[in-house]
Amino acid sequence: MIACENLAIAERVSKAVDARARNGAVSALDVARQQAEDQLAQIRLSRLQASVGLFKALGGGWRS
Repeated sequence: MIACENLAIAERVSKAVDARARNGAVSALDVARQQAEDQLAQIRLSRLQASVGLFKALGGGWRS
C-alpha cells in the first residue's frame, strides 16, 4: 500500500510542476530535472519490488 501512496504523491507533484511550467513559474530545465528524478524514483521502486518478489519466490519471508 505504501507504493500506491508514494505513486499518488509523485503524480500530484508532477502535475503541480507541470502546471507551474505552463504558467511560466519554472523553467523547462526544472521540469526536465523533476521528471528525471521522478523516473529514478520509479526505477528504484520497481527494483525493490522485484527484489521482494525474488526473495518470496525463493522461499524467504515469514508466515502470517
